[in-house]
Order: sequence, then structure tokens, then C-alpha cells
Amino acid sequence: MTNTIEGRIINDLKDVLGFFGSGNRLWFGDVLDIEFTEELDGDTEQALLNAIHRAFSRLSKNSPDNIRYELIPVLDELDNFGGQEGDVLLFKHEAIQEHGD
Repeated sequence: MTNTIEGRIINDLKDVLGFFGSGNRLWFGDVLDIEFTEELDGDTEQALLNAIHRAFSRLSKNSPDNIRYELIPVLDELDNFGGQEGDVLLFKHEAIQEHGD
């Protein structure tokens, strides 16, 4: 399952290492709401992976194959929603599929 989840993330987990710590949150889903977060239990790659796994288990099981995610560090962009500096956003992208003629 790790390979499947990691394969859906378009950037490297190491891109956000050192940015978050224990108590920060991973935001996910289509709505910016504290309800759609998972608390990070440390500042390691494993802590991030654990939060990502919990988030994916809460996301729809029928997520299309063309959906990819990007990890984005949060400064103050989510303050109005209960976020804080050090949180990480799991941003959803719809991959464009090209069809041959």
C-alpha cells in the first residue's frame, strides 16, 4: 500500500521534511476544515507517511486513477481555518490524460 500512496504524490516527501513538527496537521480533502486533517506525531518522514496513510484511509475508496497529490508547506494561508505555520497541505491535482488519434 505504501508504494501506491507514494506513487500518487508528485513531489518528494523530503521536500517538506524539517518544515513540520509534532502537533502540526496534514490537511486533505476538498474542503478546508479542521475536520479534514490528521495530526503529525513527529518531525520525521515516517510521521508524515503515517499521517498520509491515515488521510488516504479517510479519502474516498473510489478515487480516480488520474488524481495525484502534492505536499505543500503552509505558512499562514490556513489561519482562518484553524491552521498554523508548519502544517502541510495534501493538494489534489487531476492529471491530464492525453489520448492518441
